[in-house]
Amino acid sequence: MINLFDLFKPKENTENPIQNMSPREVKALIGTKGVTIIDVREAAEYKEGHIAQAKLMPLGTVTNHVAELTKYDKVIVVCRSGNRSGMACRTLQSNGVKNLINMSGGMMAWAQAGLPIK
Repeated sequence: MINLFDLFKPKENTENPIQNMSPREVKALIGTKGVTIIDVREAAEYKEGHIAQAKLMPLGTVTNHVAELTKYDKVIVVCRSGNRSGMACRTLQSNGVKNLINMSGGMMAWAQAGLPIK
């Protein structure tokens, strides 16, 4: 019997899976060659505090940056709680960006871990 919900569930991309990492794991990767970090929150949220190396790319604009992001070995995606970054990762993945990392818990978890905020 076919489950109708399965027909509408997005298929997992097993060739290009999205990785989830904790803020501490992400911190260890920042500054590594071939790694970039993008913040998909809105400009006002970014101004309130962000990871120093993060580039602002609001969620609604990420598809405009696909060509740029495909040049990196790893793309770390951050938001406030991990929700929008997950959406951004799926959007980027469906547009051919590989090696995506969603930072679990977003900036809330980053701050909770006591990591530096600019």
